[in-house]
Amino acid sequence: MGWQYVNGIVTANHHIDEDVWRIEIHCPEIAGMCRPGHFVMLRSWQGEPFLPRPMAIFHYTNESFDVVYKVKGFGTKMLAAAAPGREITVTGPLGSAVEHSYLGKTIALVGRGVGITPLLPVAKAASEEGGSVISLLSARTEKLLVGKEDFELLGEVHTQTDEQQHSRVTDKLERLLNMGRHLDAVYVSGSKRLLSHCEELGARFGFQVYVFLEERMACGIGYCKGCAIEMRQGSRKYSLCCIQGPLYRAESVVVI
Repeated sequence: MGWQYVNGIVTANHHIDEDVWRIEIHCPEIAGMCRPGHFVMLRSWQGEPFLPRPMAIFHYTNESFDVVYKVKGFGTKMLAAAAPGREITVTGPLGSAVEHSYLGKTIALVGRGVGITPLLPVAKAASEEGGSVISLLSARTEKLLVGKEDFELLGEVHTQTDEQQHSRVTDKLERLLNMGRHLDAVYVSGSKRLLSHCEELGARFGFQVYVFLEERMACGIGYCKGCAIEMRQGSRKYSLCCIQGPLYRAESVVVI
């Protein structure tokens, strides 16, 4: 068993903008095993609702990890109310780690809003492997460009907000490609519209496209089968996002 079910301690939990928050949890048992692509299940409350909430890992050290989350319902409202010092139940690390040869080459990371979250560990891993990283980040507001400063330390960054203009951040990627820039792979998270455009560009310019998928989960460890994803390619008709995912080759899955 590669995951653990333990208690962590909230060390920080602050509001970023609108309905988006960032929480830091001291939990060395899990943080020390985290890799790019992993996620955790969090529960900071007692009683109902009984199910924890799946969260992509945004940043991690050997002692702690951060997640960025959007307040949508009761569970995430309770998470936002968790003050420093609060004990929190953590299951993880879950999912399949990103271990691609592309990380040592030239990649682009395309993220929208909270969907930016799983891309930062990929950017760090690529930088450590000697790869070249182009990050294209979009959000409703400037404050919601989560981790922009962290991405800038790791490579070239292009940003766009709804406040500025209404075109797609991937239009900037298309311009770079038309200017002769080479890419080996693109990783997309947080927007089906941006994914669709990246798939078009991948077919035209010859690079592989990967997508981080987000599905409803009850357990996060494959028992409930609630996160099944329909496959377009391969021997499986369905894949469990919590086990084989959350990262997939875009051409292999049906994105609804």
